[in-house]
Amino acid sequence: MALLHTTFTLTLPFLIFVTRNYLIFALNPPNLSKHPVVIIIVSFDGFRYDYMNKTRTPNLDRVKENGVSVPYMRNQFPTKSLPNPYSIVTGLYPESHGIVSNIVYDPFYRKELVGYMYDPGYWNFSMDVDSLTSPIVSLYTSNELAGDGRHSGFMMWSGGQVNWGESQTTITHHIKYNISIWNWEWEVDGVLEWIIHPTKPANLVYMYIQEPDYTGHEFGPESQEIIEEIQRIDNVTGYLLNKLDALDILGKVHLIFLSDHGMQEIKPLAAAKFKHVIDNTNNSV
Repeated sequence: MALLHTTFTLTLPFLIFVTRNYLIFALNPPNLSKHPVVIIIVSFDGFRYDYMNKTRTPNLDRVKENGVSVPYMRNQFPTKSLPNPYSIVTGLYPESHGIVSNIVYDPFYRKELVGYMYDPGYWNFSMDVDSLTSPIVSLYTSNELAGDGRHSGFMMWSGGQVNWGESQTTITHHIKYNISIWNWEWEVDGVLEWIIHPTKPANLVYMYIQEPDYTGHEFGPESQEIIEEIQRIDNVTGYLLNKLDALDILGKVHLIFLSDHGMQEIKPLAAAKFKHVIDNTNNSV
């Protein structure tokens, strides 16, 4: 018999719920890490704090009602995605971990470095800046370095395959972010394979889902399309819970659901034509 300890996070960018008191019985549970805390962190990109109020979300409601939640959280970089996930995995502010935008310009090589393209130059672009916290070691790397059968996993979460920061340790399980993959149930199945792996079961896994961010940018946070994506996210949440239950490990896994930022609708504004005021030809950021 086991208790389910599940955490779900939602705010203006995020939300957090921790579920409790689900009693389940496991006769022949699959192989899990020998370490008592197995954690799966699921990030819904651009999931605003009030999205659950827009439509029925029975699976997310189930988690919230049986756990702990917060009304909102403050993200670290409201207008970009990548700085926030790396604050999540390091516990550091962007100016300390060095990931300050989705795309940066390298003045030495005179080219753009794109985080989603897995360019090592992007991930180590700021490593020589004196103001950075040193050494920079992510939580998933710390978990691997602790040894004794601890293994981490990155499912579609950018950067997991890169030797990033001070430590050159890579994680045991990872699948690169691929914008063409929209089968979230497939992602869930992969994560579950990692945590019950016969020889290297993961005790810490990060899983990324690219919605509702894409739909929010395309159609706006008040659109019918965003409601449909919220429902789809609720469905995959139910899929994950049901799969864990079917494996008799629902009560042995901590689940954290969160988001990197929210979404705000804005109205078109008259833009000042600064090109007639200043010459920015030689400016770079």
